[in-house]
Amino acid sequence: MEKTLQSACPASTQRTAREVAGLINSANRGPLIEQIRDMGAVESRQLGAGRRILGKRNGEIRIALIRPLGTLGGSEEREAVKEMGEPYQLELLASVLMQAGYQVRIFDQLAGPYDAAHHLAYPATKPIRQIVTEVEAFQPDVAAFTSFTYNFRSGLAIASELKTSLGIPILAGGYHITSVGKQHLLFDSMRREFPQAADVFRQDLTNVFQHGIVDYACIGEGIQAILAMLEVLKGNLRDSEVPGIAFLCEGQLTASCAPRLDPNSYPVPFREESFDPMMYYATGRGYPFLLLTTASGCRFACKYCSTGSMNYPRVMRRSDDSVVSELRMIYNRFHRNWPANKIMLNITDEDFAADPLAVARLFDAIKNEGLSQYFEFNSFMDNSSPVGEHGERMLGSLSRAGYSFSFVGIESTLEDALKEYRRPDRVNNRLAAIQAAIDALGAHGIMYFGDHMAGYPGHSLEMLRQDYENLFLLRRMHYVYTPILAPMPGTPLYWEVLAGALGEGFLPGVTYDDLSANQQVLNIPGGGNVKQTRNEYVQKFFTRPEYEGDATAAIGKNPSARTFFARMLPKISEDYPENAQLGRLAEKFKR
Repeated sequence: MEKTLQSACPASTQRTAREVAGLINSANRGPLIEQIRDMGAVESRQLGAGRRILGKRNGEIRIALIRPLGTLGGSEEREAVKEMGEPYQLELLASVLMQAGYQVRIFDQLAGPYDAAHHLAYPATKPIRQIVTEVEAFQPDVAAFTSFTYNFRSGLAIASELKTSLGIPILAGGYHITSVGKQHLLFDSMRREFPQAADVFRQDLTNVFQHGIVDYACIGEGIQAILAMLEVLKGNLRDSEVPGIAFLCEGQLTASCAPRLDPNSYPVPFREESFDPMMYYATGRGYPFLLLTTASGCRFACKYCSTGSMNYPRVMRRSDDSVVSELRMIYNRFHRNWPANKIMLNITDEDFAADPLAVARLFDAIKNEGLSQYFEFNSFMDNSSPVGEHGERMLGSLSRAGYSFSFVGIESTLEDALKEYRRPDRVNNRLAAIQAAIDALGAHGIMYFGDHMAGYPGHSLEMLRQDYENLFLLRRMHYVYTPILAPMPGTPLYWEVLAGALGEGFLPGVTYDDLSANQQVLNIPGGGNVKQTRNEYVQKFFTRPEYEGDATAAIGKNPSARTFFARMLPKISEDYPENAQLGRLAEKFKR
């Protein structure tokens, strides 16, 4: 098991893990473990194990799948939450469970009806008491929730109420739990050499089971483990026989790794026949979308991300036939509910352009099947692929098949800023490289949406301001997303923060609730408010004359681009309602 996990991690991540383990071993581990415990603490009484489902057939067993809501602190947070879209991972789980004959229902705390009469409003969300009441009415035999880091505690709060009222077993999974589980396995494999480090990250996983709320945690891929976990609850398997899960037995933690699934074995996500993305998963302003996976994993091992560094190293692709078949099925089942001729598909691939020729072949197939008349597409990309050897071929195929925009990782514009963060497209003269990618996409009618991250441990407020000022030098970048660096569990950066390798760690009082891209959770040298500075420069970015000129030129070149500006600028204006210039710009492009 140890060899399996270590060999799955890039050498750079293993090296970082060993360095951090050494730091923890040479320091007083007490404060580190206390910090981990504080990050996980919730108010709840100690609960017992959930009631088993012995003697029941699959068709008699009801399973509630739950997506919890995270903390909300204003319009920008609401937007970040709602743009997650449909509960895709739960839809995959539901598909697997229904094929096995279980009764399944998805409960989504993020989903509230879209109100066409108030088209600028964010869809409503549900308070915890409401979602708990809905689940209780379903009378499930088992409840399972998925979470990222920022909504992990919310998931525990919902699960605690359900276990208290129904006495049912609770299963948990998702990005947060997978990450803390795999980091535990990685450091535990070094236990003989670095026992104190292994203890720190064992505590991080143990927090998943705090107060007896969670019975079993999936630390691999849920669609592989959930059926086996149910067999354990039915008394047909021992929990020690199930790979890819973690659990406590008499206070002792047990965790095991599992082989990674080929994405061709993923099921088609379950969606009700009446599924209407406009009703529940439009992010306001008439923008419904669905999610689609064409590949899993990532080539790179960036220190601020756990996908390629630990969870899913290297890219594994689905077959073109599988993707095309799913698109055809989506159209046949749901097009009558669409509010427009086309609907947007957000492709979830972390490393979409890893193989430009493979991307080109897939989108040629989508075009040849006539599916581009029903769909638009977007995904993530790096700055190197569009201008690389097969970039032109890829961009041409994307454009012909209806690919409309791409989020591209800028991370930072400073030449030396990412030297220690292993940004995959780190090059000299970074601004010129970014502009070249913008121009390459623009030549094919694809909009470049910059993904700029701020708040690095080594950046002062002065450096941060220069970083944002550099964005103003880029032209024809029509949108920029501006998250704040939050070291998530399972990332090498998180390990270094906890070990004190980067100076001061998390701000006082920071818990898992705050580890999101909308919060400042790290001190920067010399101090300063990253979020306040970020908000200042976002407004400057959209109100500078060059932006308005570039937007006007884009619409002149492609009149359909007006729809984008008419949707996006009111969104930005709503986030900053006191900014009259933004309000004027939003009104101009709505007309």
